[in-house]
Amino acid sequence: MRFMTMLFPNRCFYCNTVIEPEKPVCDKCAPRFILHPFVQKLPDGCLCISAYLHGGQGRRKILDYKFRDKKYYYKNYAAIINIMVKDEWNDVKFDYYTSVPTHKSKIKKRGYDQTKLIAVNAADLYKCKYKKLLIQYKSNKSQKGLSAKERRKNVKDIYKISEKYNVQGKTILIIDDVVTTGSTLSACADILLQNGAKAVYCATITYTKVRIRR
Repeated sequence: MRFMTMLFPNRCFYCNTVIEPEKPVCDKCAPRFILHPFVQKLPDGCLCISAYLHGGQGRRKILDYKFRDKKYYYKNYAAIINIMVKDEWNDVKFDYYTSVPTHKSKIKKRGYDQTKLIAVNAADLYKCKYKKLLIQYKSNKSQKGLSAKERRKNVKDIYKISEKYNVQGKTILIIDDVVTTGSTLSACADILLQNGAKAVYCATITYTKVRIRR
């Protein structure tokens, strides 16, 4: 990963200047970049920290990253994740970083796994191990437009833990791009906890305030 960072350096969100790997923006643009992290408790009781409300520029950049050929934003997002995590959970020692799994059909269509890219780079910056702890073995429809109840049903029994890793007694950070009702993150966290994880925390780039239809 260090070699890749040298080959493809991190660049400022705003002016595209080459910057240090642990920074999301350059010093000149820093006054424009203000984080207001939002922490919420998910349905399963795990805490989730998010950088932005899913609207305005924050939403546009996420859409650029996922759908408009701005793949390189993963480096900025990795830096943002670590800034939040270190500030909010400075006393927590994470054993593993992982990411919400993406079905292989979606990866093939997009060309990359957007959440894994962020998580791998964030783990490297944090000097923590990234492990693909979860697998999405069933395809599901998009969560967009679904009620909270429909979202929970939509992610039920589509994930499983990887048999390669033992999470017994481990403290884990799950990374995703957006959290809405928390159904997806909760489904993933529950699997890790059921398999012996000591604690699970979550981090996303944006969060969506929605009127939840039950």
